[in-house]
Amino acid sequence: MHLHGKKAQATTELAIFGSLILVIFGALLSYGQRLNEEQAVTMDAFRYAVQRAGTDNGFVDYTVIKNKGLYDLMGSFLNPQSSSFSGNASILWAKGESDSRSYYRVNDDEIELQRIEKDTDQDDENGDAVKKDTPVEVWDTETQDVTHYAENTAKAEDGAGITTTQSAELQDRITLVLKTRFNEAKGDNESYVDADDVVVEQCLYRDENGKLRYSQAACSGAQPTVTKSQRWRTAW
Repeated sequence: MHLHGKKAQATTELAIFGSLILVIFGALLSYGQRLNEEQAVTMDAFRYAVQRAGTDNGFVDYTVIKNKGLYDLMGSFLNPQSSSFSGNASILWAKGESDSRSYYRVNDDEIELQRIEKDTDQDDENGDAVKKDTPVEVWDTETQDVTHYAENTAKAEDGAGITTTQSAELQDRITLVLKTRFNEAKGDNESYVDADDVVVEQCLYRDENGKLRYSQAACSGAQPTVTKSQRWRTAW
């Protein structure tokens, strides 16, 4: 009886500490994924800003927003933890008279923010204020995520063993609203008016390389369904 009690205690301790180690490992994995994605998005914003500044010949403010599912050890088969990452970079690269533009790249889609003509602090030869197109600014964002997930497990037994098939289907539609405004005042003064909202609706799809991505084009027509399946056999 004494030996049986020790075995039971060892089994209980193994279950407790094993679960704790699994939780710690999962937390470290999640932290590593998030850190890697945040660095990647920031570098993407810088590269896109440099490219656009060279093309537009001026000042470019570039923001990248990326939605990606982070895999969770405790999560479902094909339903990773949905996360959003963002990075921003501002670059001035111009020869002669410079221009000013602002871009948002949301997953696969690039959007240039509206530009509005504004009086500057400079006057022309007639004493009138020089006007210049200035991009609106995003002061707030709203996000709506609609997900449909279904998972199925089937087992088939025969005389030699059992075959287990696991399959899952996932649909995901993300709607991002960029709330914009414009500063009508000259210089450092502030007098904001609301500008048009920018609505970006994107759907999840699997590209030719098997990677999960979001784009506006994927929402045209029937919403795509991402599927995944696996099968294994256990012999008697």
